[in-house]
Amino acid sequence: MKINGINGAGFVQGPGTVNKTNALGKYNAVQSGDELSISEEAVSFSKIYSAAKQDAEVNATDRKQRIETIKEQLQNGMYEVSSEQLADSILGELYF
Repeated sequence: MKINGINGAGFVQGPGTVNKTNALGKYNAVQSGDELSISEEAVSFSKIYSAAKQDAEVNATDRKQRIETIKEQLQNGMYEVSSEQLADSILGELYF
């Protein structure tokens, strides 16, 4: 089936102006008047999110190093747990 009278793919156009290519295949700049604004809350959130992500990466690295140190101490029989630190940790989890 053949449909005549429609000007090909160029017939369907959305709202606004269309960029057309010149003979070299480069796009001509067309100003559409669109504007983007970002709220102060969004900027603050972005900064906080980036800082938290970086902090999480640092904490993950520190945690891996601590685990490796404890593994080595366990293998060498040198790992000791302070009863005071253990008690503080348990009480801290229960009451704080």
